[in-house]
Amino acid sequence: MLFLHRTTGGDDYWIGLYKSAPAATDNCYWVDGNPSTFRKWIGTEPNSATDMCIRMVSGGSYRDISCNSLYRYVCKKDAAGKPMLRM
Repeated sequence: MLFLHRTTGGDDYWIGLYKSAPAATDNCYWVDGNPSTFRKWIGTEPNSATDMCIRMVSGGSYRDISCNSLYRYVCKKDAAGKPMLRM
């Protein structure tokens, strides 16, 4: 993820991660339903009972955000360049 910030000038991105409950710090899931085991919360994050989505900020740290917020996003692709997420 740090590679992303180095190549994009440090913009914030939604990385497809969300909290399973408002105060969750350990129960986070990817949009494909797989649990996330990595956490890099910045400062006092997560700090909102209503912000259920997670964005990556400069330096690769995480902040919780409203799922109605508009951000650039990151998609996982296979070696052939096809998206791996199936909805």
